[in-house]
Amino acid sequence: MPYVMELNCPAVVAEFAEIARALSVNSVKANDTENAHAAIEAIVNLFAAIGIPQNLQELGLDENQCGWVAEQSMGATRLIRNNPVPFDLDAARTVVQSAFEGQRSTLQSRSMAAESRQA
Repeated sequence: MPYVMELNCPAVVAEFAEIARALSVNSVKANDTENAHAAIEAIVNLFAAIGIPQNLQELGLDENQCGWVAEQSMGATRLIRNNPVPFDLDAARTVVQSAFEGQRSTLQSRSMAAESRQA
């Protein structure tokens, strides 16, 4: 979930900032983007606290299965169509690989690039 949140963040900053407020992790000194990222971090911390694996490796996925998982994710047509940012196979591969590696930085870079294009 945090990986998809990172990807979608530029399109739903206000909504994620509201999640930060609901989770009491927002800062009145921070802008909505900073609070949106605080919400994502809170979700990461919540998952860790309740024992949800932090990456797909911890779930037992082999790296050579990442492409297949990305392709299969494209079958969730309703979710793909309703995703706040365009979600194609390339995006799916990026999310799955990031989730496998436990690295949200790739998605953060991608979302920062999208944020700068929107500005």
